[in-house]
Amino acid sequence: MATRIYGGPEAQEAFHAYTLAREPKFARFLVDTWNAENAALKFADIEAALISGDLTGAQFEAWRDTYSQLLADKIGPMWSNAMAASGKPLAHAIEAIVEGDFAYNPAWPWIQDYLDVHGAEWVVQVSDSQKAGIRALLNRFAVEEPINPKVAARFIRPTIGLTEKQALAVANFRDLQIKNGFTGKRLEETVAKKASFLLRRRAENIARTELARAWGQGQRQTIRQAKSDGLFPGKRMIKEWFTAVDEQVCSVCGPMEGATVPIDEPFITIDGPVDIPSEVHNQCRCDEGYSTEAI
Repeated sequence: MATRIYGGPEAQEAFHAYTLAREPKFARFLVDTWNAENAALKFADIEAALISGDLTGAQFEAWRDTYSQLLADKIGPMWSNAMAASGKPLAHAIEAIVEGDFAYNPAWPWIQDYLDVHGAEWVVQVSDSQKAGIRALLNRFAVEEPINPKVAARFIRPTIGLTEKQALAVANFRDLQIKNGFTGKRLEETVAKKASFLLRRRAENIARTELARAWGQGQRQTIRQAKSDGLFPGKRMIKEWFTAVDEQVCSVCGPMEGATVPIDEPFITIDGPVDIPSEVHNQCRCDEGYSTEAI
């Protein structure tokens, strides 16, 4: 018979309360960064890119450096705090059922490993998706539907930070507003508001996704640390999938409610294997719990 260590409604409530309270701050860091990049890129730089076909390598490198600094100064500490917030109560629960002391330790090597490895991946992913968005608009306004570079630059600059799909959505929105009779300053301001709205949505998406994944890592690595420390001799570690159990749960996660597998094996979803529930898709609200059973 399995003995539950941690997980269930109370743990889910703590997870959702923690991430929801911190998403606005995380998102603001991103929006402020995009606004600063917007202000730093001159219209003349965009006009030159429309003529040459691309921004310079130095401009792209500057964006990546900005994200690396953002990670070091603000995002990384938020990840560390989320891992601690999920790992500490789990460590307390483990200590309550085993013989011996066990506490969450922020100096565990896996914490820095996550910050280093996932951090590097995150910087590349965010900067590359931003690069793709700008390149899509440069192609749109210089090749597919050429317009005056000075005019195009004023529509492109507010989109800095958007993905390719989002940037093209702004371009399509601009076309629609032109059909609706918008011109000049009115058109420019209306399109800029659309871009600003999509930037906020992207920031919220990233914030929710990254906080949830850091929370999941904190739990998973804490239970693995306990196992590595030999706190569960003669026991098999089991992980269990918990969904938010509401109408927003997706078709991939819904059937996984209550699914259990050994801790070192992946969950098997309709889309394939998944190690940690919160990593199944962006903005996932799923969590996991843990139990032991005799071998």
